[in-house]
Amino acid sequence: FGLSSISMDKAVCALDSKNFEQDIANRWDTWFNSLPYIEFTRDREKKAYYKSWWAIKNNYYDHPKWGHSITESLPVYKGLWQWAMPSVEWHSNQDTDYTSQWVRKAMDMLVDSQREDGYITHAIYIDEEKPGEGWAGGVGIIQTPHLPWVALRYYHTTYDRESLIKWYKAFKDYYDYITRTRDKAFKDIHLWGITTSLDTGLDTTCAFQRVTYGEDGIKEEYCYPAIFAAERYRYELAMAEISREIGKYDREWERRAKRTKYSMDKYLWDGDKKWYGVLHKDGTLDTRVGVDGLFPLVYHIVEPERAMEMEENFTKLIGNYGIRTVAPGEIGFRADVYWRGAAWPKSCSLGMEVCRFYFPHLLGRAFNSILNMVLRYPNIWECFNATTGELARSDYGFLCTPGMSSNVGAGDILGCIWLYHGIPMYDMDMVLPIVPMENFHFRGMRISIRCEDDDIYVYAKAEEEDQSNIKLIDKKGHIYEMDIRSGVRVQIG
Repeated sequence: FGLSSISMDKAVCALDSKNFEQDIANRWDTWFNSLPYIEFTRDREKKAYYKSWWAIKNNYYDHPKWGHSITESLPVYKGLWQWAMPSVEWHSNQDTDYTSQWVRKAMDMLVDSQREDGYITHAIYIDEEKPGEGWAGGVGIIQTPHLPWVALRYYHTTYDRESLIKWYKAFKDYYDYITRTRDKAFKDIHLWGITTSLDTGLDTTCAFQRVTYGEDGIKEEYCYPAIFAAERYRYELAMAEISREIGKYDREWERRAKRTKYSMDKYLWDGDKKWYGVLHKDGTLDTRVGVDGLFPLVYHIVEPERAMEMEENFTKLIGNYGIRTVAPGEIGFRADVYWRGAAWPKSCSLGMEVCRFYFPHLLGRAFNSILNMVLRYPNIWECFNATTGELARSDYGFLCTPGMSSNVGAGDILGCIWLYHGIPMYDMDMVLPIVPMENFHFRGMRISIRCEDDDIYVYAKAEEEDQSNIKLIDKKGHIYEMDIRSGVRVQIG
């Protein structure tokens, strides 16, 4: 698909081809036309959508042992991260080249890296002899363990029950490891703590300054952030659902989730600032409006009344170019530095889900700012100054990573677009909105929804299954459940 995407020798040979530019264009167009399609509302949206898919395909990598892979951003980030698994699932399950292969392979490699004590590596790089060995030492970086709920989304898309059964035991051991090393060893308050900002993937965010680098002369051993409280709750709910799906239902997971929510509200809610904060080792609550406190909203843990109290703070995160990671005016805010305030594709998808579920009146404003960000420059970049649109940078260095691809880059932008059209990409299972779409992979099939002569029909093509059952929801909130079969048109309602 490009003159040098495979090797130098093949690039030289390609130059001898007649009409090679047209041939390349035809190959891209064929693939683009096969991808899932949502009826776009504007040309900018369409451009951002296919630009994201272009970035993903440009990071295909044929590994000598793994086969098809999608790296984060060649040549800098040569693999995958645990915290990027939601967006891995989003694009891998929808890709028509290697449908669902990369998310299953990535999950398998992470699980297979598990140590005897339960730890699962946070990153796997393509130059490792054994996947994950480069990061498997010591207490280990956790990096926001999304694995169980991502596995559920994969299962509900592919019906791969065999993998779900295999992963469940590994997820249970991982849960025990995190609880032992990130709570029992600390305050034992039924939340998860961190020993560095790297545990969350929100590297360098200012709310975690004290535990990572030290702040105002204080360097602490651990703290309890809102992101890990929310993730523990989501982890426990996902484990309950997985246990149900594999025929080993364990209600204890739901009881644990209820207790986690209680602890989160007790220890991390700041009633004065109307946001979730960070509990420091010394018992003080440090609340800075930013992406850390977004996660209870993203996972729908927050009651509607409390969410309304959080709306004013949330709007501070919506910039001209994307969703900020920290609100202006907070201690340590830096508009053009990494997770200290800059907008990321990941913070954008989080913000879009919050708008979709709690603040739909802000959805258009947030989405327009994200399109501004995505189309500002060629490539998909890591992070931007959300006010000016200029490229942001890391704590050390003059620029963020260019060409940011599949996972925390383009994958999250695809998620933003699907969220804008009502597809609940952060849900563990989905009720699809009744909107015009083509070839969307779900429930073992490729699903299309079409309007014909004032009626609405569902078409399905087999992917893993020949027939299935889906739920759809209209704009008034009415839910329709229907059986679908490959090649058969079914009218809604």
